[in-house]
Amino acid sequence: MKQILIVLFYIAVASASIVQDFGDEDSQPLP
Repeated sequence: MKQILIVLFYIAVASASIVQDFGDEDSQPLP
């Protein structure tokens, strides 16, 4: 059970990071 929770937590953090990266690119597009 603990392994599953760790995997789900890691996926949640990874998706949050990806969403933030896209938001930053939209707000401040790189040259």
